[in-house]
Amino acid sequence: MRVSREHVWVMHRSLDTMLQGHETTDDLLPHLKMPVLIVWGEVDQITPLSEGKNIHKLIPQSQMDVVAGCGHLAPNECAKVIGPEVIRFLKQPTQ
Repeated sequence: MRVSREHVWVMHRSLDTMLQGHETTDDLLPHLKMPVLIVWGEVDQITPLSEGKNIHKLIPQSQMDVVAGCGHLAPNECAKVIGPEVIRFLKQPTQ
């Protein structure tokens, strides 16, 4: 509880942005200049796929991989599928 109390501002900021319906990074994402891989679980019940698609639209150099049958913890649930995709992405030549 002591650790949580020291970082309570994070929880307050998160709740504020959720209630406003506008994430704190939405204005920053369009300015990213590097390639970005977005990996999203198709059946994520915590953060819906529509949110991932919105993020993908905001980042000009983004690539989105939707992983079928995976939920919110896709990197843990579907590591055998996601791992090779991440490696492929990282090996792509930069432009």
